[in-house]
Amino acid sequence: MAEKNDDLLHNVYLLISEGNIVRDLLRLGMLDIFLDMQPDCRVIILTPAYAVPEFRAEFLRDRVMIERHLRWEPSSLLLSMRIRLRKKMRKRLLVRLLWKTETQFARVAPELQHLFDLYPPALVVSTHPFRLWEWDVIAYADKCGFATAAVVKSWDNVIKGLTARTRYIAVWNEVNRREAIELQAYRDDEITTVGAAAFDRYFDPAVIQPRDAFWRSKGLDPDRPIVLFGTSGGSLSPYDETFMMDLLLHLADQVPELQKIQYVCRLHPSSDLLAFWPYQSHPRVVLSFSSYIKTLGWTMTVEQVDEMANMLCHADVLITPASTLTLESAIFDTPTIVPAFSTVQPDQVEKAMEASRFGRHFQPLVQNNWVPIVHSEQALAKAMIRALRDPAWYRDGRKAIVENYVPFRDRRSGQRVAQFIADMVTRSIEKQNLPVLPT
Repeated sequence: MAEKNDDLLHNVYLLISEGNIVRDLLRLGMLDIFLDMQPDCRVIILTPAYAVPEFRAEFLRDRVMIERHLRWEPSSLLLSMRIRLRKKMRKRLLVRLLWKTETQFARVAPELQHLFDLYPPALVVSTHPFRLWEWDVIAYADKCGFATAAVVKSWDNVIKGLTARTRYIAVWNEVNRREAIELQAYRDDEITTVGAAAFDRYFDPAVIQPRDAFWRSKGLDPDRPIVLFGTSGGSLSPYDETFMMDLLLHLADQVPELQKIQYVCRLHPSSDLLAFWPYQSHPRVVLSFSSYIKTLGWTMTVEQVDEMANMLCHADVLITPASTLTLESAIFDTPTIVPAFSTVQPDQVEKAMEASRFGRHFQPLVQNNWVPIVHSEQALAKAMIRALRDPAWYRDGRKAIVENYVPFRDRRSGQRVAQFIADMVTRSIEKQNLPVLPT
């Protein structure tokens, strides 16, 4: 092969605004797959972590640049209102007209304009179009006529509403495809279904350790029941989550059928570690939480992803308030209970759960009765006893969750994401009649 001419490399801008995207698309291998797949491409990572030495040391490599982009926050009330209105629009022409109007106000930092001049994009990729953080770059790229695409981060982002509107999007499943058409006014040919790259390792048998050895490595007795409590973080407000840990410990002390239980408290990235830290000394409790990248927040290493897989696989029961862990536990057929109450904030939490959880992203699971929802301390205790005695309880619901939301179980979702980006680059090159790197 002839030596590559650096001037002929096609530039793919990859926005990385949150730590969990680092796990999904960088650490789990998508970036390397794409670079191997597209030797004629350079990847320019735009991220708040541009100056973080550890981030640069881990991800800088041949044909990868790391450049500055801070999370965008709306500076105009009018613009914020327009984004909220657009999320409610159903007509494609109205959506496109409103987006075109928005792009006229798009402004980016001068250094990013200069970067686009030096390295004209063949494609600009949003990895979190649900958040406002990447709106400015996508709007500016669209305004300049550059190709744009998005990899939707999670199963519930489309139904909640996407803020950055790219020309093409990749989603997890056919449910998301229908949502993108019906709720976001995308055409079917603008949507690619790729699966959940974050879950690829969950389907690797080599990742799962023997139950006894795994729990003993965590200081727990594998001969006693182990309940995984997954918190939901700051996504539900107001919500003091520590009440549930207190309640679970109370039930273990007071209910005879639950007295042998041990708990693993898995903290959501936005949960308050300080609030939960006192439980780390409790003999029944093991705390679990992810690592952290400066400026990006929580993330997981490959080893921590594997640890999570084993916790979900080997827990006897998962308790979590309507979080994505419900999908993850279903992969392993682990009985799951969803508490929809608070003993310390009863009115606020009931209303918030109904509005932001059961009224939106969790609605299909509730309507189809795919997972048990409990609304009181007594109902929680009964559900825990039932789940421990009968692991097949709600098994059909868990199967339905996996079939609908995690259809790809071949460990190749990361490769499909890479292929989606590669296809979008090819389409852009052909449309713009850009030069092709000689081989």
